[in-house]
Amino acid sequence: MDRRQFLLAVPGGALLVTSASAQEPGRLYRIAYITPSEALIGMLRKFQLPELARFGFVEGRNLTLTTHAGPPARMPELAREAIATKPDVVIATSTVAILAVKEASSTVPIVMSFIGEDPVAKELAKSLAHPGGSATGIAMLAAEMDGKRASLLHELCRRHTVSRS
Repeated sequence: MDRRQFLLAVPGGALLVTSASAQEPGRLYRIAYITPSEALIGMLRKFQLPELARFGFVEGRNLTLTTHAGPPARMPELAREAIATKPDVVIATSTVAILAVKEASSTVPIVMSFIGEDPVAKELAKSLAHPGGSATGIAMLAAEMDGKRASLLHELCRRHTVSRS
């Protein structure tokens, strides 16, 4: 299955599954979700699974989801467990989870869910536009925006001070 047909929505992200993507009758699709946060599993179930259902991927009918959560020190073990379920795709939340899954398998597609670091620098992607390899997803490069945020805050404060004069 083409990973781009099976990407999940992540909080604040977009579902990239198209209604044109045909499903094989009787096929069971498998997703493994690995995260250092139990709370994110609840968000996955609340927000992403209903979106997948809109496109015909229904848990318990043609979709299975395994979840693997634990502290960062357990990520390599959890990644091996996730890969052992033979998923069609692994959704990994956090840099430590993504790196652990990449180490556990070079063939299973990985959806990076909000990596907080540059995936190109971490050698998870060849470029942001064309990731290549087995990983794709959303990168939140907030540090690169810190200068702009400071500039906007400075401008806001300046305007507020001028308007009060």
